[in-house]
Amino acid sequence: MRGGRRASGAVAVGVALLSLWAPLARAHNLTPPLLLLEASSDGRVAVTFREPLGGGEVGAGGGLAPVLPACPDAVAATAAVEGDAIVTRRALACAPGAMVGAEVGVDGLRPGSPPVMLLVRASGEELVHTLLDAASSRVVVPPRATLGRVVGAYLGLGATHLLGGWDHLLFVLGLLLVVRGRRILVAVTAFTVGHSVTLALAVLGVVSVPSAPVEIAIAASIAFLGYEAQRALRGHRTAVARHPAWLPAAIGLVHGLGFAGALTEAGLPAEAVPEALVAFNVGLELAQIGVIGAALGLAFAATRGVPALARRAPPALAWGVGAVGVFLTLWRAFPP
Repeated sequence: MRGGRRASGAVAVGVALLSLWAPLARAHNLTPPLLLLEASSDGRVAVTFREPLGGGEVGAGGGLAPVLPACPDAVAATAAVEGDAIVTRRALACAPGAMVGAEVGVDGLRPGSPPVMLLVRASGEELVHTLLDAASSRVVVPPRATLGRVVGAYLGLGATHLLGGWDHLLFVLGLLLVVRGRRILVAVTAFTVGHSVTLALAVLGVVSVPSAPVEIAIAASIAFLGYEAQRALRGHRTAVARHPAWLPAAIGLVHGLGFAGALTEAGLPAEAVPEALVAFNVGLELAQIGVIGAALGLAFAATRGVPALARRAPPALAWGVGAVGVFLTLWRAFPP
């Protein structure tokens, strides 16, 4: 019994340390900034630049500047707030075929900035579909898209979505407070299967659910997990502990719809939909495995180095997860 409490406390410390950035992140803030260039056969290039509002680095006044072909304006730039983003549109009068070989991208990205999705299309064919970051903020438009760049972009997009969408992250970490031993592998695998199913169905247009109830349900799942953690600490055998497969899988179905929202906003390359979908999901899972591994590593270190903290952390973490879940549920159900 004492060993179980010590292990629970250590895991709670790992969860706490990995959750320190949560208040600084926006839930589902991985509808990424987007730069879209669409060239018609006559050379006219329609430019759309979308920046999510808020979040410090990105948004109005975020310091990001599109790098565009050196062509005169056909239509002057206009900006408007659309949903939770500011969208700037303009048109360039380029020569036919001028996009191929042109250098395009976004200046102003710094280490730690959210990545920017870059899409370049010419006469309906996608030439570039990739993520830009501080280390690679510009690309030269090739004559045709490469599958490797598409897969790499969606691997990064999936990983960044899990790490940036802290409600999903909090749920994954919260499972460590409720399920112990080998059952955590069952629970995490079931959660993965659940969100993979609805992610694919939603992105492919088989199912369509409004985002508002999905976001409320995701928040409610966090509140439920906090309640489960509190019961587990009092010695009760919780619902998730009794059913580590089907219950996380059912909750995963809901979270998958949230993942699909970000992927739909980012867009899928028409000629590589299966590859992009698989890469996005693999990126999610790699990030999920990395987070769990880091939490368990920190838990082991806490057991060795800070045993008092390892004992006292679980109740605070359980109440914290529950409180965040209740707050998010009410906030999303009754927005100000």
